[in-house]
Amino acid sequence: MYVEDISTGEPLHADNETSIDYPEDVIQLSGSRLVDGSVTYSSNGNGTINEYNIPKRWDGENPAGEDVYQAIIEIQNKYLLIQATMIRWQH
Repeated sequence: MYVEDISTGEPLHADNETSIDYPEDVIQLSGSRLVDGSVTYSSNGNGTINEYNIPKRWDGENPAGEDVYQAIIEIQNKYLLIQATMIRWQH
């Protein structure tokens, strides 16, 4: 598993000039393969997180436009974490 800390102000899509910036610090978790998917979230510091639907890889070469990126960060899910346990799995 890969963990990437992304700071407030970094662009959602660094290779696109129409991209907007992350509005808050987030963490992106992803697997070693693209098929593993990714989760991008921020902590609210009170047992809840905000999940953002931000892709791990951006397809296409044309700028998506600021409105597309704005919609991505506005549509988020909020979760209450009841119990979180980190388990290391060894092969």
